[in-house]
Amino acid sequence: MVFFNDPVPTPDPARLAIDMAVAMREIAGTLIAAWRERGRELGFGVGIAQGYATLGQIGFSERSGYAAIGTVCNVTARLCAEGRTDKFCLEPDPKVRALRRRMA
Repeated sequence: MVFFNDPVPTPDPARLAIDMAVAMREIAGTLIAAWRERGRELGFGVGIAQGYATLGQIGFSERSGYAAIGTVCNVTARLCAEGRTDKFCLEPDPKVRALRRRMA
C-alpha cells in the first residue's frame, strides 16, 4: 500500500497515484512477459481510492510499523483484488474517476 498526501500534503494525490500506477504497469508488463516465457502466470492488480484514514505507528517496541486503518483502506484492498494486469479499479470518488483517461 502506498500513501499519498501523508506526512507532507501534496497538491493532487489522486493524479500522483494514477501516474505511479501507470508507470508500474509498464514495468510489470516486462516482468509478466518474462515469467510467462518460463511457464508462470504473474498478475498486477491496482486499486485506487481516496479518503480519510487513521495513520501512525502500530505495534509494540520490538515490532511496529507505519500503517493505515479505515474504510478507505478496505475499499482499496478490495479494488486491488479485482484489478487485472490490463485493468485498474477506481473508487467512485469523482476526483479519482475524472482521471480515468490517464490510465488508457
